[in-house]
Amino acid sequence: MKRGISLLIGFIILHFFTSSLLAQQGKINYLLDELKIAKEDTTRIRIFNELSLSYRNSDIKRANDYAQRALILADKTNSRKGRADALGNFGAIFFRQGKYDTALIYQEEALEIREKINDQKGIASSYNLIALMEAQKGNYAKALGFHLKALGIREKQGDKRGMAGSYNNIGNIYVNQKQYDLAIDNYQKALKINQEINDEAQQANCLGNIGNSYMLKKNFVFATDYILRSISLAEKHSDNYIITNNFVNLGNTYKEQKKYPLAFDYLNKAMEKTKEMNNPEAKAEIQQIMAEIFLAQGDIDKAIENATLSLTTAQQVKNKERILNNSFILYKAYKQKQDIPKALIYHEIYAAIKDSIANQTNDNIYAELEARFRLEQNEIMIKEQKQEVELMRKLQASTEEQKKRQRFIDIGVGIIVILLLTFGGLVYRNYLQRQQHANRLAGLNHELRLQKEEILTQRDLIEIQNHELNESNSLISKSIQAALYIQQGILPNKQKLDSMIGEYFIIFRPRNVVSGDFYWTGQLDNKIIVAISDCTGHGVPGAFMSIIGSTLLDRIVRLKKISEPAMILSNLDQELKIILRKEGEQSDNGMDMGIITFEKNDIEWQKVVFAGAKIPLRFIRKGNKEIEQIQPVNRSIGFVTKRDKEFINHEIFLEKGSQIYLSSDGYADQDNPKHERLGTSRFLSLLNEYAELPMYLQKTHLEDSLRIYEGNAPQRDDILVMGIKLG
Repeated sequence: MKRGISLLIGFIILHFFTSSLLAQQGKINYLLDELKIAKEDTTRIRIFNELSLSYRNSDIKRANDYAQRALILADKTNSRKGRADALGNFGAIFFRQGKYDTALIYQEEALEIREKINDQKGIASSYNLIALMEAQKGNYAKALGFHLKALGIREKQGDKRGMAGSYNNIGNIYVNQKQYDLAIDNYQKALKINQEINDEAQQANCLGNIGNSYMLKKNFVFATDYILRSISLAEKHSDNYIITNNFVNLGNTYKEQKKYPLAFDYLNKAMEKTKEMNNPEAKAEIQQIMAEIFLAQGDIDKAIENATLSLTTAQQVKNKERILNNSFILYKAYKQKQDIPKALIYHEIYAAIKDSIANQTNDNIYAELEARFRLEQNEIMIKEQKQEVELMRKLQASTEEQKKRQRFIDIGVGIIVILLLTFGGLVYRNYLQRQQHANRLAGLNHELRLQKEEILTQRDLIEIQNHELNESNSLISKSIQAALYIQQGILPNKQKLDSMIGEYFIIFRPRNVVSGDFYWTGQLDNKIIVAISDCTGHGVPGAFMSIIGSTLLDRIVRLKKISEPAMILSNLDQELKIILRKEGEQSDNGMDMGIITFEKNDIEWQKVVFAGAKIPLRFIRKGNKEIEQIQPVNRSIGFVTKRDKEFINHEIFLEKGSQIYLSSDGYADQDNPKHERLGTSRFLSLLNEYAELPMYLQKTHLEDSLRIYEGNAPQRDDILVMGIKLG
């Protein structure tokens, strides 16, 4: 955990000293940013599918949500590739959850579409996932056949990432067949490729698999070393799927060494991860290993309890290997309890499954499959060589034909030369007539040269001016970029918001790179203060106003120890007037603001205190659907008027689970291509419509609704919307 925190701090520091924002955000943030500006449906389908793939190992719910959105849009636009990719994602998601029959249905439909549109990369992906499902059912020969087909396509396409995946999966088949040296050889091939393409997440997967193979070979020193290296890389990339597998592998390693307390420690960690990921297959594997340990310790009842739970899940997902292992554990446990009838029942199950798997584990089958694969590769090579010979023959015939045409061309050229000589005399006769015009033309040419020199001089002057303009634009761009870094450094980061607020969303869209809107959070004792503000102007002037406002809020709350919203607004108004030096006269700069204060406690109802300067508070009580609103004082901060109204505190009591919203006027003021404002009524209607969704989905739908409404119309104002769910 400490290493993860250090890495996060390193990325934040790097953000202020590098010109690339995308390097820090990672692939998911890059895709989310790309989604914001994507206009074409095909682009949005691709991004939805890539987001589903990116979330697959860390957040299965989001992976499912993005796959669903890709499928709906693909069906709407009749995109066959988009539909196939979405179905493939669903297949992978159900596979992660241990629902192999459902996963196979989705994957086979995806394969059918990909074969029709000749999507070779997609076909290889479908072969790979179908092979994984067949392996889980114990159909190892069938699984190896699909893996070899996928490997053949990927080798032909030069797809290194895909080749690494195929070698890794072939290694898994050999592990199941207890051919550990062959398994390690394939894992090492996959690891080498992943190191070449710098894919650390898959390096972690390969290291864990090599460690597991050494554990099965009883080489526990090598096993522990490889597994710990794998965990270190997987935690760096928050890959819960690989972390869980490694915890299970460490539990197995310590079980084999009879270090049962250490084994239980890692198995319990793995069990916690499976609850987060909703992965029943992994849970069944952990229960099986625990049953083996309890049986070894003589705790027969706990061994039976865990093996029975594991067997039930294994029978549901038709995992023959797990059914075999658990039935054997239950056979031995009931035999030790002298319960002979039950022992015989489980021994019969064990024997039947063992015979079934034995039919799939004949070494000759694997040798034949690999030989067939290599034979097919040779046949393809011979076919390509024949095609190359045929092409050379056609090229030679074409060359002969070209020579014949060249001879005819030479004859034609000779005829043309004769004609030219014939007319040469006529040309010379006209020469004397043209000569008398030459002197007149010389005078005209002299004038043209003078005009040309003048044009070239003007062109050079224009180039100098363009160069100066480009340098000025470059300096302006660098200044704006520096303002962006400063503003982003002052805005609260995600870690701070998560720790203070909990469940929330923020839509933050500057109009001109940097924003006159800003948001701020602070904490005083157990009170949380949240503010959003809309400053005068856009771009750099607005951004500097936002920096002044954020700095003054820090001083008022942290140094003056003021947490009451109305008093914060009053102090901010006074200090801003002093800074802007506009006391006693009309100021052109200022800001609107809304502030809430609430306490962090365990009480079911929370008191929320609000004060606003032209920014209202909207909220929806838990269990209600209607949105309610508290109006602000109709005056801004920083402007000097003859009679300033006092800021007012409003207290409301809300049950946990209620939702509150603060926003600038940018969202409601946005135009569509017909210059029609979206309007406050439509904005409130959208908040009401999406209120029952989780906060991150509320943000997604609000952003999509705004994108659809605005079309290609330019953004009018900075946009800021914040939603908070009290918890």
